[in-house]
Amino acid sequence: MSARLLAIGTSVPAGRLSREGACELSARVAPQVPRSVHERMHERTGVRSRGGVIFDAGGEQGLYTPAAHASERGPSTAERLKGFVEHATELAERAAREAMTRAGVNSASITHVITASCTGAEAPGVDIALMRRLGLRADVRRTHVGFMGCHAAINALAMADGFARSDASAVVLVVCVELCTLHMHYGERADQLIANALFADGAAAAIVSAAETREDAMQLAGFASRLFTTAAGEATTDRMRWEITDNGFAMTLAKDVPELLAACVPGWMGEALSAHGLSAADVGAWALHPGGPRIVQSLVEALALRTEVCERAVGDAMDVLAQHGNMSSATVLFMLERMLREGCPRPVVTLAFGPGLAGEMMLLRR
Repeated sequence: MSARLLAIGTSVPAGRLSREGACELSARVAPQVPRSVHERMHERTGVRSRGGVIFDAGGEQGLYTPAAHASERGPSTAERLKGFVEHATELAERAAREAMTRAGVNSASITHVITASCTGAEAPGVDIALMRRLGLRADVRRTHVGFMGCHAAINALAMADGFARSDASAVVLVVCVELCTLHMHYGERADQLIANALFADGAAAAIVSAAETREDAMQLAGFASRLFTTAAGEATTDRMRWEITDNGFAMTLAKDVPELLAACVPGWMGEALSAHGLSAADVGAWALHPGGPRIVQSLVEALALRTEVCERAVGDAMDVLAQHGNMSSATVLFMLERMLREGCPRPVVTLAFGPGLAGEMMLLRR
């Protein structure tokens, strides 16, 4: 029995910020950094605009005041997380309703809800709020995938696949909601300035079931996970971190992440795809989580993709990044929604990476 991805829905905040506005905000929280450095970093990310719950229709916000001194670190974590409680459910609900409508399933048919987020925390959480707002049954099974970072959508879909395979009647709603703009960094650390320039807010939802069938539904054909090490076999836990501090959730991102992924991913993909009788050359399309332009470019070069496949993979990743920014776990679902709607070649491999340094892969087939 195969579980299938029936539909994807997405939503972004009404408040948006242009590249120029985002650069201005970055300069506000890190005024000791020359304006030319802020501008160069924002240009290199490729992000042209992004949505943020902290912004009003004119791009104004009141959460981040100008840094008064070099040791300023901005709002407290409690202040920042008030924004998650206020905005996350509405964004998640819009994505969920769109996915349900596209899949042709109603509230009564949902048996499981899986939520994913690394940018907020509350209990009762978004899962229970969604049950009430969507009118789901009181006996719906709930699971939360927390603090796993940008690859959490794949972890959530793997869990949905397991539920659907074990219960022929299961209809699983997966919802990723990330409010990254609540965690902008004050200070002059280069990796945190890059994070300020990359990350944004968004929500995405998917419907997974083995009970429902649609001609255009893709089979969840396989998943693979990998904790990466250096060439010397050393752990890479220090290369990417996401830590709770007194002033928001702090990102640590090492400069050599693109090179590490380029060295590790091709061998991993060879092993993972061979288990399904495939090689990288057999893959029709790649949904590469756009952690940044360097990561995307390093991966397509390391995987030695055919020219047309390479161009499509880079184009899909960079277009989503340009229009929406990096929305952490929600981003790969934005990419898949776009790719599947445009009829991309199959099979499709989705790749995303997060703290660990860890990778997650999902294979979609007809």
